[in-house]
Amino acid sequence: MQGIKLGFTIMLVVAGIVAVPRISGQVCNGNLGTIQEECEEYYKPGGPTIPPSTECCNALRNVDVPCMCRLANNFQSYFSGGKVVYTLRQCGKDVPPGTTCGGLSFLQKC
Repeated sequence: MQGIKLGFTIMLVVAGIVAVPRISGQVCNGNLGTIQEECEEYYKPGGPTIPPSTECCNALRNVDVPCMCRLANNFQSYFSGGKVVYTLRQCGKDVPPGTTCGGLSFLQKC
């Protein structure tokens, strides 16, 4: 019985790690909880690419783009690299040359 409880506990911990990360607080000069809340539908994989809302762009206003791209690189299964870049650009944020964002590399400004 002890082995079953331990196995179930490990399964819950792994499920928590694999689930879409929900982080709050200041990250990359932006409030990650607000960015997730306002922008998630614009950068998640699948579905159409749609222009971000004003609220999403406001959440991204002061964000450090290379820092956010590194975050997207670490969680590529939860982000569409193309949508991350599209959303950032639609909100007036540049992706600097040499940046890898969500698995996409940018060698020069487009």
